[in-house]
Amino acid sequence: MAGVHVSIAGGISESVSRASRIDCSSFQIFTHSSRTWDFPEFTDQEVEEFRSRCLSELSGAPFLIHASYLINVATPRPDLILKSSITLNLEWELANRLGALGLVLHPGSSGGAPIGEALERASEMISSVVEKKSSGKTKLLIENTAGAGHTLGRSPEEIARIMELVGQPEKMGVCLDSCHLLASGYEIRNESGYLETISRFLDAAPKRKVDAFHLNDAYAALGSAKDRHTHIGIGHIGPWFFWRLLHDQRFFDTPMVLETPKKEGTPEDILNLAVIRRLAEMENPPEKNDPVLGNLIDQLREFAPK
Repeated sequence: MAGVHVSIAGGISESVSRASRIDCSSFQIFTHSSRTWDFPEFTDQEVEEFRSRCLSELSGAPFLIHASYLINVATPRPDLILKSSITLNLEWELANRLGALGLVLHPGSSGGAPIGEALERASEMISSVVEKKSSGKTKLLIENTAGAGHTLGRSPEEIARIMELVGQPEKMGVCLDSCHLLASGYEIRNESGYLETISRFLDAAPKRKVDAFHLNDAYAALGSAKDRHTHIGIGHIGPWFFWRLLHDQRFFDTPMVLETPKKEGTPEDILNLAVIRRLAEMENPPEKNDPVLGNLIDQLREFAPK
């Protein structure tokens, strides 16, 4: 169920058409600029048009909403607590109105405070949001992080603690980002490392289920703590992990969304999706002599971040 993060420029319903044009079977959006506190109002008509186009153009494909990067559910600062709480509540309400499968949330930064206290603060804010009656069945998905600075969520144990404190497994879930896994020190590029890492994060997730994946190769090396994405197959992760994940029967029905670098009007999304689809077709692990895969990855190198 592969797709990409798409823009809502021109109206939120336009994101559906963008996903449809490149044959996505899942997709992700921001509902507004991810770097501003300003939150738009969406009319019932806009919501209904979005939902209708999801059905007509994508046959009801599952989609994710990524919460604003400014939200910090773990912050000790009173002013940021207030802003984060207001915005997260608005994101949650809109995600349910639109019918999103999940609202993806970074679990915040401790700001240097003790980790235990930060996890409790994060869980308290999350609980206050998901415990409210909602119009849909959206889950709040905690995303693992790359591990820079004081960010929470770099380990399955931290994610598991949030789940335990929130205590609402029917409304909570996990979104795993491949770049963040490698950056935070998990060796996912061989069979034993893959199985151990996935198992540990499954143990942290409600009902041992990953609800969504972000498919991103990593610009920086194992354990770098750098959240910098690059195109599939040209980074430090390489093709094998993605082939292994795509052939893991546990995740055949799990949305997998690309967040790889791109500029409007360029073919990076199409090429990255083509790499993913080629890997899904291959019965055996990718080899250097696969001409189709090699050609696609060579094309992606032209768009490599500098």
